[in-house]
Amino acid sequence: MRAYHLRWSPAPVFADDYAMRMLPGAWRFVIDDPWLSLLVAEKMLGAFKPLHTENALRLRFAEDHLHAAIAAGVRQYVVLGAGFDSFALRRSDLADTVSVFELDHAATQHVKRRRLARLGGQPANLHLVAVDFEREGLDEALASSRFDATQPAFFSWLGVTYYLEKQSIRETLARIETCAAAGSRLALDYRLPAEHLSPAGEAQAKRLDRLVGWLGEPMKSTFTAAELLDELRQAGAELVDALPPEEQQRRYLPRLPAAASHRAAAPPAPDFAFALFAFG
Repeated sequence: MRAYHLRWSPAPVFADDYAMRMLPGAWRFVIDDPWLSLLVAEKMLGAFKPLHTENALRLRFAEDHLHAAIAAGVRQYVVLGAGFDSFALRRSDLADTVSVFELDHAATQHVKRRRLARLGGQPANLHLVAVDFEREGLDEALASSRFDATQPAFFSWLGVTYYLEKQSIRETLARIETCAAAGSRLALDYRLPAEHLSPAGEAQAKRLDRLVGWLGEPMKSTFTAAELLDELRQAGAELVDALPPEEQQRRYLPRLPAAASHRAAAPPAPDFAFALFAFG
């Protein structure tokens, strides 16, 4: 999605110039070809289209706040479920000042190491911390790394919460609290309940549910903004910034290009919101 967004959006809101290079050759060919990319993104995986913009916007939201935290003196960045995140590559200028801790399954990180080797090697400030979230806590995994729990950190938890049961989300938040020193931040995205959507938004959400269910990865949890705030307060955090879908439009997409019907210039997904919390 990041590669497709940067390749085809007339006005990308998040420019991950390493996304394409991290893909296998076949996917690079598909995304770079105007007709194949159109066939795959618009036809075969059309129900994912709203997530293209959501994916770009949630990263823009998180990294805007990350940059502010770094400017304020935060020197640790923790990416939960990092996958093929490329921050450490894109921000090589921060290699001597910010330690990046990517938490993910060992199998995913094995593939990522091979991709990093293809791109010139793993940055010295990037720490790949293997963790099976179903069997091990993120606090335990971080304790085995060079992470310093006495110093503030910026935690990013994107594209995950809605695939988990609420009890798993609560347990993860509690574990984040145990290693989040005062001044730490947490950026996350979450899904809104269907009853809070317009009829068109609800229909779109149902199409997405059918697709992810067919793929074997059903979305399990939704929150209202008030419910999420209550969960985070119980975990010792307070709201700093909230970005519902309509605010995403105003903040990041105030004026879509004239060719607003362009395949990559989609409005924000109506059922996903972002939030930033601070641990005191």
